[in-house]
Amino acid sequence: MSDLLRSIPNCVRWPDPCRPVRVRAWLQAPVAGDGLLPLDALVFYHVVRAELGPQLVTLPRANLVKRQLRLKMPFERRVPDHDPEAWYWAASCAVWPEHTVQDVQYWTKQFDEVRAERMVDFGGRRGYVRRTSGTYRAYRMPLVIRHALFADWYAVADPEALRWWLRWVRWIGKKTAQGWGAVKDWEVEVIDQDLSERLPDGRAVRPIPVPSSPVRWGVRPSYWDPRHRFPVVMPES
Repeated sequence: MSDLLRSIPNCVRWPDPCRPVRVRAWLQAPVAGDGLLPLDALVFYHVVRAELGPQLVTLPRANLVKRQLRLKMPFERRVPDHDPEAWYWAASCAVWPEHTVQDVQYWTKQFDEVRAERMVDFGGRRGYVRRTSGTYRAYRMPLVIRHALFADWYAVADPEALRWWLRWVRWIGKKTAQGWGAVKDWEVEVIDQDLSERLPDGRAVRPIPVPSSPVRWGVRPSYWDPRHRFPVVMPES
């Protein structure tokens, strides 16, 4: 059992009845990534981490959750009538404010020819380092950046339990090790209307399972898992 699991208060172990809430992350830095950022995925990572403890070695795409989690997610669980397997948590993706500015930056990787001349010895013969493929391939990769003061989410959740889990979420998005997506503070506010699936104007704010759609997407964490992909209506990213 991890130290984090031992420190969890009872209000988190046994959440109270769920209520509609608005969640706001006040940002210290721009956020990198596609901008969807499902709220349940941010919380699920820490729920699983608390239950399993530190993992010294993991395999790509390995499913470490072999049994039912003892810890409960703080969100309401919903099951669509057309397919009970497409159940999901009542939590939206990120809703970005109007002042958000989107930018594209690039990260690059290039073989250091100058340094290689001093380090590589071809034994007096001509040598060639392939840079179009393989280990030394050159890259110039785009990275979508969103500049905003805050980002919002909507959910039906236990406010107190959700606040406790969000205290562990200090970065969101991609490239967090480089400083992107730092979160200054979280706010969880109880509201009157359930906006976890659609805004008042009808816009979808999360992948909503439907009987038929050309788009198949994850509806719950882990979103990369093919078993969690179903026909959906997608939100605007």
